[in-house]
Amino acid sequence: YYYAKIKTSASGTRTVGFRTTPNTKDGTYTIRVENNFGGQYTSDDVNVKVEKGIVTIVAAGDQNYFLGQEVRFSGVNSETGNVYLFITGPNLPANGGLLTDPSYPACGSCTPPVFTVTDVNDDNTWEYKWQTANLPLSPGNYTIYAVESPNDKSQLTSNTLYATVPIIIRDPFVTASVSQGTVQQGNNLFVRGVAEGDPSQGVVIWVIGQNFIAYNTEAVNDDGTFEYEVDGG
Repeated sequence: YYYAKIKTSASGTRTVGFRTTPNTKDGTYTIRVENNFGGQYTSDDVNVKVEKGIVTIVAAGDQNYFLGQEVRFSGVNSETGNVYLFITGPNLPANGGLLTDPSYPACGSCTPPVFTVTDVNDDNTWEYKWQTANLPLSPGNYTIYAVESPNDKSQLTSNTLYATVPIIIRDPFVTASVSQGTVQQGNNLFVRGVAEGDPSQGVVIWVIGQNFIAYNTEAVNDDGTFEYEVDGG
């Protein structure tokens, strides 16, 4: 039982808070307000349901990404105000690495704890945009952890709220072909191909010949394709 004796404001109102903890058992609790002064007794009840919170994580897209892409993680944390993130996979620390530098170990026992941390919004949702460019990651299968508290993999227990999402990291690549192997002088020539890995600055087209060199860039479409026209002039 918990008890609070309060004095209302001039308008007859007052706000009282009862704080739950991780040790609060799931269930329905009854809060009663009573007025037993001046020989008059009045009361009112309200039922409050307390249930264990949840932590979720999802990765935008099909969970297959090329190194260099931005990956958006999002989810729900109804338990705490922060989400603690780390990654496990090939050649990474056994108990997880930081998303900003996967080779650097996440550490729940350090002071302060070492994690990639993102805030939880007022509606219990959270989001983190992961920049994979220049990270020391090899192609392979990885797992991203989202935890309610600063616990690395070795510290996860049945009482810890966390969620995981598997992802695949692949090396980006470029393919190219020309519209024809031999072109008449003065005619146009097209270079077409695919550049996977979402290169934001596009691709570079080099034209190299006898006593000649040219350098141009071409944007890449959303589906990874590109086309560059070598003008006949």
